[in-house]
Formats: sequence, C-alpha cells, structure tokens
Amino acid sequence: MNMSETIDVLEAVSDLKDQGRPMALATIVSVSGSTYRRPGARLLVPDEGASVGNLSGGCLEGEVEDVGRGVMASGESRLTLYDLTADDEVIWGWGLGCNGAIEVFVEPAERAAEIADTLRDAIENERAVAIATVLTCTSTPSSTLSTPSSTLSKPSSTLSKPSSTLSKPSSTLSSPSSTPGVPVGTRLLVRPGEGRRGSTGVSALDDELELRARDALASGRTEALSFMVSGYQVRAFIESVLPPPRLLVCGAGHDAIPVVKLASELGWRTVVVDDRSDFLDRARFPGAGELVEAQPGEAAAKAGFDRRCFALVMSHNYLRDRDYLKSFLGSDVAYIGMLGPQARTERLLADLATEGIVASSERLSVIHGPAGLDLGSEGPEEIAVAIVAEVLAVTRAREGGFLRDRSGTMHDHLERAES
Repeated sequence: MNMSETIDVLEAVSDLKDQGRPMALATIVSVSGSTYRRPGARLLVPDEGASVGNLSGGCLEGEVEDVGRGVMASGESRLTLYDLTADDEVIWGWGLGCNGAIEVFVEPAERAAEIADTLRDAIENERAVAIATVLTCTSTPSSTLSTPSSTLSKPSSTLSKPSSTLSKPSSTLSSPSSTPGVPVGTRLLVRPGEGRRGSTGVSALDDELELRARDALASGRTEALSFMVSGYQVRAFIESVLPPPRLLVCGAGHDAIPVVKLASELGWRTVVVDDRSDFLDRARFPGAGELVEAQPGEAAAKAGFDRRCFALVMSHNYLRDRDYLKSFLGSDVAYIGMLGPQARTERLLADLATEGIVASSERLSVIHGPAGLDLGSEGPEEIAVAIVAEVLAVTRAREGGFLRDRSGTMHDHLERAES
C-alpha cells in the first residue's frame, strides 16, 4: 500500500462526506499480467472536480471515472474487468502502457466512507486489520470448499480495437450477482487479538472469511479469492492493512532533516530522538510524528519499538552512536542503520563486545552499516534518498537492485500467482 497516496484519498473522502457530496471509491481487487498498480490501490471519484489517487498511471482513470459516476447515480456497486492483454498492436494503438488485466470494485458514498474510516483507524492508530469484502456470492448445489484462486483468470476474449477511444469493457457488471441476504460490498473486519466485526448473515461464510482474513494478516497478503462454502460460490477481496513503517532517527543533526522529510512524505511515522533539546525543534522537523528527548542508551525504551520499527543511527558522535546501537541491539526492530563506513560499525560492535554485549547472528543480520543503497550519493539530500530507499526495500523484502536485472515479474503477487 502506498501510504502517502492512501492518506490523500482518505482525507478527500472525509472532506466530501462532511460536505454531503456524492462520491465513488474504486479499488483494484485483482490483477493479471503486467500492471502498473497492485491490489489495494484506490481512486476516489467525486461528483465534480479532479479524482484523487491512481490506478493505472493514466491508462484507465477516465474509464473508471465514468463507471464511478454511474455508481453515484445508481447507488449500486460495480465490479469491472479491464482486459489489456490483447496483442501489442491493439494495446499500443490505444496508447496504454500496461499489458495486463485489472479488476476494479467501485462503491458508492456510504460504502466509501465506511472503508475509509477503517483504513484511517489502521493508519492513524497503527492498528493492523484485515478487511474481507464480498464481491460476488451466489447459491450453488455444492457445499464442498474448493481450492481458492488468488489470481484473476484471463477472460476468454480480449477487447477489440475501438475507432477512437477506449470502449466500455463488456465484462462490466452493473450489479454484481449476490445471494439475497449477502449484499455485495458486505465487509468483515479482523484485528490481531480481537474477535471479528461485521457479518454477512451466513455463519459458515463469516467463519471462512475470518479464517482467510487472519491468514492475510499473518502473511501480509492482499488478494481476491474464490471459494465455495455451505452451498455458496463466493468471490471476496481480502485486504491486509498494516501500520505504516515507523522510522526512529537517532541524531537530530542537519543531515537528519531530509531523511525525516522524505520518510514523512511517504506516509511513514517518523520519530526523532536526541539528548540535545535545542536540536529537537518542530521548525526543523515539521513532518516528524514525535520529537523524543532521551539519552542515547535509553533511546529504544523512550521512543518505543516493535517489529515494524526501523532505527537509523546518525549522531556523528562515536560515543553517542555506541549507546544508540547498544540500546537497539536489545530490541526487535527490523532494521538498524548505521551512518558511516563499515569499519566504524565493526569497531562499535567490538567495543560493545568488551562490555559483554555480543549481538546474535539474528540481530547482526538487521544491522546495515553503512546505511543506504549504493547510489553514489553525495550530500544530505542524496544520502537521505539512499537510506529511505534501503528501508523501503527491507519493508518489501527486496534487494534494491536494478529492475532490468530482476528475473520474473516486478511484483510479488504475480510471482505467487505463477508459482
């Protein structure tokens, strides 16, 4: 999930809701082939004015906006398939940059406000949640649970080349089919350590959706699934929403400013820690979520931490950095970035070892010294880009290399689908 973009969409939903204006919220629920965005990307279509968000980098936004206006008029959700897997001549004739299929679920104002409130709670209060949304639900003779399909199956035919503009896809569902009592768009929410919230009205379906939602929370996956349960053929969108990364910047020097600015622009929670109160100035770090005054050895305890936290040590003072490192070695943060050459980090670890503090191999694996990707960066701003890019790569379990050298697909959801 793109945090900064999602926050923009949620703010726009809130503004339109307060004004009592019509709107429609479009969400990618499934993709196949080469696509610009992944499941969970959203586009808010207002009754008038520019849309907020992005689904395809410009390929399909106009078409989705037309569907959104239809949803506003009818008050009924729509599930729309855009198949761009036709031959290259057709695709490039349209000026489209993707050769894949995208399935988009478009909801009217009431449903849009409902999901926006849930997403806002997850982001602002840092509460993980899995959201199970019913896309279709029909009665079938069978009650045998089938193996779920997490990918969008390729349609039997592709879109024909239009004379001038992209025509409406023939697979648009004006009103996705559902069984009476299980309305399309019905949601069930699951949070760690809590019972489920919401209901479809069918106990067996609720149980199955809860099971799949909890699996999504554990794996971090967001995908559309098809399955059968208790005589119902169900297609559901299971979305895992994790809190934004929390970046703990230890050292409030001048080069910390662009790091905090860039991380904040990505929607991350940033915390600046320093024992010098004069450096903890809100004017220096307007995007920081917190400014924490603490001795370096107390940084982890004072700032708070968990496995979604990423610590960056950059005070430029050897003794301070040693104590910052000592503080976070005893935590379970996912990343410890050390500014400065590798030899300096090794010396810091050796000094701590003389005090009897020896890091386990597991903790050593999260230390990145020097911090940042190898971009040839010079100056605070470029170094900030390298560091934030590395943290992003760690959050996505990527190496941070050139995409041209990557084998297979660019996105993990496609790799899972094709494996």
